[in-house]
Amino acid sequence: MKPAVIVLLLVARGDMQQPTMAALTRAAESVLGPESRIVFHEQPKALGDEEAIALADQMRASMVVTVTWSNDQSRAHVHVHFAERPGWLERDVSFSPHDPPTERGRTLGFEIATMVPDLPPSQPAPAPAAAKPEERALVPVAPRPSAWSVDLNGTGAVGGDATGYGIGAGARWSFVSSAFVRAGGAVRFGRVLPAHATSTTWVPAIGVGYLSGSASNRVRVGARADGVALFTEVSRASPAEARGRWIPGVDLLAEVELAASPVAIAAAIGAEYAFGTTSVRVGDTDATDLPRLRLIAELGLRFHF
Repeated sequence: MKPAVIVLLLVARGDMQQPTMAALTRAAESVLGPESRIVFHEQPKALGDEEAIALADQMRASMVVTVTWSNDQSRAHVHVHFAERPGWLERDVSFSPHDPPTERGRTLGFEIATMVPDLPPSQPAPAPAAAKPEERALVPVAPRPSAWSVDLNGTGAVGGDATGYGIGAGARWSFVSSAFVRAGGAVRFGRVLPAHATSTTWVPAIGVGYLSGSASNRVRVGARADGVALFTEVSRASPAEARGRWIPGVDLLAEVELAASPVAIAAAIGAEYAFGTTSVRVGDTDATDLPRLRLIAELGLRFHF
């Protein structure tokens, strides 16, 4: 039997309560023995190797393990460092599309347990007093990190005389690992050439969306939809005058996020549609109508907390 060890397993935010992790714990501890412990630590984003080793030293763990899943969950990459030994050990484990989550967790648990060498015993973490070994709850060693993120971006809209460029910001909350709600807004500046005027468009928005994977993935793709309120003000310098109006609308955008620690690069492209026509008049003459449909693009930074 292996000596008693503490295995620190770093997982993505929201993965700790999955059936896969419960099956992994039972399988690994059945091989390592009742005195060994699998300790989970959720991460809002992937830790570097040095950060992971420092966390393991702080928790007096015998080894630290990270498990990274492919986007289709058909392959798991196991990244392992042993205390008092240099370097990392890598393993890839493949699964059938028909394997249930518990079977995948069981296979990973056995794989991790067989990687444990004859390490010096570590002082095991105390077990919950009222729980049997096979029924121990998966208790995090640190408070669960927040699922909030904040965006800052440059934005543009292309659509005839409604074309404009500006800046935007938003905040989003992931109520599950991949889905989120958001609130934000943007301001765009443009020119209405037929009226020899300039335009300023304010766009407060609230919506929902989906991003694949979790914050620990390097690349995530998804989509979002927002309800928006478009306030467009058109002004002229000579004669000096300005007029504006509110119009409701919607947008639909495809998103991609690329992790670039300590922030992420976020881009989006899609369309915005206004539920009404804005006519621009000069004197008694209709100069132009602002198009209802505009192409929208965003590029900026995303900060995860």
